[in-house]
Formats: sequence, C-alpha cells, structure tokens
Amino acid sequence: MKSSLIVFILVLQSVIVFSQKSTEVLNKTLSNLENINTASYFSKSSFSAPGDTTKFHSYSSYKKIFMDEKDSVYPANVYSFLPGDTNKLEYSFDGQLRTDINWKTQTATFDTVNRKSGVMLPFFIKTKSLIHYALENREDVKIHLTNYQDSIKIDFLFPEMMVEFVGIEPFVKESENNSSYTIWVDPQTFLPFKYIRKMPHQSSWNKIHDISINEELNIKKNIQVYIPANFDIRSNENNRLNPKEMEGRKAPLFTLEGIYGDTISLNQIKSKVLLIQFTGVGCGACHASIPFLNRLSSEFSSKKFELICIENWSSNKSGLKRYAKQNDIDFKFLISSKNLGKNYKVPAVPVFFIINKKHIIEKVILGYKKGDTDEKIRQILEEMI
Repeated sequence: MKSSLIVFILVLQSVIVFSQKSTEVLNKTLSNLENINTASYFSKSSFSAPGDTTKFHSYSSYKKIFMDEKDSVYPANVYSFLPGDTNKLEYSFDGQLRTDINWKTQTATFDTVNRKSGVMLPFFIKTKSLIHYALENREDVKIHLTNYQDSIKIDFLFPEMMVEFVGIEPFVKESENNSSYTIWVDPQTFLPFKYIRKMPHQSSWNKIHDISINEELNIKKNIQVYIPANFDIRSNENNRLNPKEMEGRKAPLFTLEGIYGDTISLNQIKSKVLLIQFTGVGCGACHASIPFLNRLSSEFSSKKFELICIENWSSNKSGLKRYAKQNDIDFKFLISSKNLGKNYKVPAVPVFFIINKKHIIEKVILGYKKGDTDEKIRQILEEMI
C-alpha cells in the first residue's frame, strides 16, 4: 500500500498543468523550432479512424525541408524521397510547383497551380504551430507535461473545439467533441520527435528519426533531373476531375464488395432512385455526414430508394466494420475499385451522386455542409421518388 502511494505521488508530481515549468519547456522548444533553417529526417506516419488503433494507412519517407519565412501560408519547401532509396524523389513542393512522382506507374505529375491547401505541413512546422497556438490561447487548452528518462511528453487538450494545423494559421472551430495532440520532446535537444493527433474524425501518428538540423542539403533545383526519361509526364492543370460533367450521363457500372463480404453491382439496383456517396474514412466532412445519411436511410426505407456509401481511402475490412459499428451505419458500405473514382470523375471526397431509376445521373453535389447539403439532397429525392 505504501509503495503504491509513493508511485501515485511520483506520477502526480510529474504532471504539470500550464505551470511555470511547462511554460519554460514549451518556450524553449518553440525557440529551437524557430531557429531551424533546414532539416532532414526519416518519417513514418499512420492514420486510423477515431477510437480505433488499427492503422488504415501508413506512409514512410525521407524528407529534406527548407524553411521559407517569407511565405505566410506554407513557410517551407519540401522534398520527399523513398525511404529505401533516398535518391528517388516522390514528392516536392517549392512554394509554387507541386510534383508527384509515382515509381510504380512510372508517371510524374506537375501542378503549376498554387494549391497549398493540398500540401501537408512538415513535422517541425506542425509542432511549432501547435506550441505557438497553445501559448497564445491558454484559456482554450489544457496542457499536461510528464517527464520521462528519455523524453518529455506534452499533452494538449482542446475541449469542445477542433483545432487543426493544415497551414501556418490553424483551423479552429467549435465542436461537440474534443481534439487533442501529444508530442514527445528530446530533453537533450528540446526538439519534438513524435506526435499523436486525435480529431473527432481521424487519429494520426508521426514519428521522425535520424534528424539533422541546419546542415547543408543537396537538392537539385531542376526537378526533372529526378524523373527518368521513360516516365509519362502529366499536368494536373489540364486533367482536373470534374464530377459535374457526369450530370445527364449514364452512371458507370460497378460491382463492388461490401465490408461484410457481400457483393453489390449497379445492375442489381433496378427501379430505384439511388444516392451514392464517395467517402473516405478519416475525412472530416464525410464523418460529419453520417448522422444525416442514417436518417435518410431510415426515412426513405419503405420507398423505392437505395443509399450506397463507397469507401475510397481504405480497404481494411476489419477496421471499416468497426467504423460502421461505431457510427451505427445501417446502409450499404462498399469498398471502391481501382478505377471507379476516375470513372465517376471524383476529385476528392465527399461527393454525392443522385441517380434516377434509369441509372442516369441527375445531380452531383460536391462536399458536405451540415444542414445546407441535407436540405438540398432531401429536396431532390422528394421530387424524384
């Protein structure tokens, strides 16, 4: 009993809630992050559905980062290489041009449009933005600091708020749920090396190692040098998918497997109005739409209507089953095939296709906004059924 009490006291002493000590640690870590001009490291990221530790997707890379403080939106140039061969570039962003190189399909895609919203923040910028925001908004965050022998663990909890760091300025909005981050800091360098992020719609992990700071990085400025001569070079400017073009056309056929092993084909669904949602586990807007879709499935259950959700981001059946159970999904939940998204010209999720009884696509709705999208879809369905 006495030993248990001692352990409890030691643990209690190690947890600090925005005390002078935690402020000192955060300020020292932030200062070191702000002094980074270049960085290179190996990185591994994983993603899962909320409340589920099963990884839906993992991604490893070797990164070289050049900070660019002049850019107020995305203050870094990023070069990402294959971890097994650090001479093979797979992704880069230099502030204006985004390049994606796929070594399996032997293609390289250039995007000359400045699409910074589609570029993930590098590890050190994300953690720097998190610490800076927490220090500036102490009333909105609960911070716990725990000292270990080889690391300092810092927990950030944002009660009833969703705080995301997708650019140098965080995305913040009120939420029925909490969001949280945990970072681990090296007590020798006072630099973070791991974080866990938990959002209402997705959890993710990122850990880096073999870190070099402020050393000269060898990068060829002409990105085409990294692309083999036999690769197919494309431009996203001329190949942007626009699902609105599908309105008035026959819906492309499909035969897909459901998460419970059943198989559904479009040809099986006859004399019914069909609503198809292309979705992705971990997509915030997709997750937000589930309560509406559940209500819709119930409201129109006795009528000539079918609702199908097609998962685009994961094929992990066990994880998708848990996701469906956690969200009380009671409509058909199918796993997409390789080319189905392209056939329907899906650029991102969620996208809704409303299809009439003759399998003609009547309406395409991009994205989801609670209330507005609900009303729009319900009104169209009531007119068609």
